[in-house]
Amino acid sequence: MHNTVAKICQKRLTGQSRFNSLRIENSAVAGAFGLRFGRFLASAGVGVALAMAGGCAIIERAAVEESKQQVAERAQERWDFLMKGQVERAYEYFSPTSRETLGLEAFKRRSGTTRLWRRTQLEKVDCQADACKVTMTLEYDMREFKGLKTTVEEAWVKDSGTWWLVAPRR
Repeated sequence: MHNTVAKICQKRLTGQSRFNSLRIENSAVAGAFGLRFGRFLASAGVGVALAMAGGCAIIERAAVEESKQQVAERAQERWDFLMKGQVERAYEYFSPTSRETLGLEAFKRRSGTTRLWRRTQLEKVDCQADACKVTMTLEYDMREFKGLKTTVEEAWVKDSGTWWLVAPRR
């Protein structure tokens, strides 16, 4: 008993052969349909991929902006402590690994006297994933020379959800 559905409806949908598939018999129609459907699927796939990439980019940009803000705050806080002469408090902003390699006493010697500094200004923060570069401008006095400026670049890393300053090599 072949083509049972067609015989019940009293219409023959296929030729005398067995009903083995639902493919379109006319190759010109099948080719056009297949081509259009294939293009549709390809377009839809590209659209979905672009939407996902765009969504990821938006999320990543938001995370970078949040990182920039957090690092900027921590960098400024650290320099405020240094300006006030609170070297121990500023030292706490170093990463745990940096503190292992740079002891507090060595940091105090390296910091010198903070009385020469007039002010600090955050210039920019550049972040990528879990690392940021901070550029600060320091204004200071040196004997008879007043209002000198220098630029300091700092590396900050995120570890266990907290941003830490990486001690520079010297």
